[in-house]
Amino acid sequence: MYDLHYGFVPITNLHSTLLTLYPSKDSFTDSNSYFNELIIDELKNFFEERKKKQNLSKIFKLRFNEFRLGTWLKDQYPIPYASNGTVVAIGKRSMVGNKEFVMLADELVECLKNSLYPIFGDKLERKFSTIWSTLGYFNHTDFDIDENFADTFNCFKNKYDTHPMEIEVNKLRLVEHSFKDLRDARILKTYEL
Repeated sequence: MYDLHYGFVPITNLHSTLLTLYPSKDSFTDSNSYFNELIIDELKNFFEERKKKQNLSKIFKLRFNEFRLGTWLKDQYPIPYASNGTVVAIGKRSMVGNKEFVMLADELVECLKNSLYPIFGDKLERKFSTIWSTLGYFNHTDFDIDENFADTFNCFKNKYDTHPMEIEVNKLRLVEHSFKDLRDARILKTYEL
């Protein structure tokens, strides 16, 4: 990996997010331990059921064709030329290898909406329509960026459009965490594929 300076910290626990549940101001405002237990139990049941049906028996091959700065959002809208400090790899949901991962996430969303409707209602959804993985972050608060800095991430765009980077996902984990690098991740359940 290149040394990007400016306090860049690479992620040592590389991961792709299937579905983010917290923090979600659309679900409920305060953490509720009873709700949390219900959600964890439902997630475990969902994956156990998929495992029995052999729907989790293959390894996911995720493909990433774009590398860029993470977006700084205000009221859920991106601010042009501002970053949340992360560097992310992104893959289109329609790319071969990503479709199955997204389909599993969509099934999980429907399951949680149906089984725990009083908690989630109709508002639960995947945060983004793409596949993403955080590669690292700048150890600063949100900051403005200029066009030249943003464009440094586009220099490999043609290469990755024709030859996307591919990673294999051989396990799914249910984790609780509060830091974007997962340094405080508490693994609740692991599913080997």
